[in-house]
Order: sequence, then C-alpha cells, then structure tokens
Amino acid sequence: MIRSLTAEANRRRTAIYSFCGAVVVSLLFLGTWLFVRTRPGPATAMQRRLTETTVLWRCPEQHVFAERGTTRRLPCPQCNHAADILVKYACSVHGEKPALVRMTRDAAGNAQVSEVSHHLGVWDPVDDGVPCPQCKRYMTSGAPDPFEKR
Repeated sequence: MIRSLTAEANRRRTAIYSFCGAVVVSLLFLGTWLFVRTRPGPATAMQRRLTETTVLWRCPEQHVFAERGTTRRLPCPQCNHAADILVKYACSVHGEKPALVRMTRDAAGNAQVSEVSHHLGVWDPVDDGVPCPQCKRYMTSGAPDPFEKR
C-alpha cells in the first residue's frame, strides 16, 4: 500500500514537472518571437498630391473659381488676373480664417506653402506654420472641430 502511494506521487510530480517545463519552453519561444520579429514602422497617412486635388482659387478682383491645384499661379477665367489658392485655416481662439497661399516645391518635389496672405496684397513667408493674423498662434488647416471642448 505504501508503495502504490509513492508511485502515484511520483507520477503526479512527473506530470507537474512536465507541464511546468512545457510552459517555460512555450514562454521562451514566445519571448524570442516577440524580440526577434520585425516590427512595422509607423503608418503613413495617405495624401493626395496637389495636382490630384481640385482647390478654390481667388484673384485680386475677388473672383473665386475651382481648378486643379498647382504650384504656379493660374489666370482667372473672368478677368485674366493671376489667382492664388484660397484655403481656410482655423485658429483655436479666433475660429476660421480664410487665407490665400502660394505654393513651392521642396527638395523632394512635394508642394508646400511658401507664402500666406490674410489681407489683400500683404504676403508673409511661411516657415513652420501659418500664424493667426490676430494672435500669431499657429493655425490648423480647415474648420475647427465642432466637438472640441473650448
């Protein structure tokens, strides 16, 4: 009787050791896989090129028309004056601000805003962002988010 209890205890101990060993080996494989696997880089936002987008243009005579975007100024179809791209920016304090922008291409060939005008005939260079004409804080492109708490 004593012998059968000891044999039973040995079998149970062997089963527990086998199970623990399998768990440890599985954890080692999982850790190695997590450490060695290639991690994907940050997701890049899909953006359309300026030439693939229809934008609003405004000439000095205040005529507004829609045409494909480009880095050069387009002639107004009504008066033939050179028109600039009309963009709406949003200031967190003062709300939506329309502005005219002029675009150039960077070294990689991507279009970027080079000058901005909030007042007729007054052009300011753009370095890091477009400042609000009232408070000089950088604005975001587009209308303010109506769900944003103020």
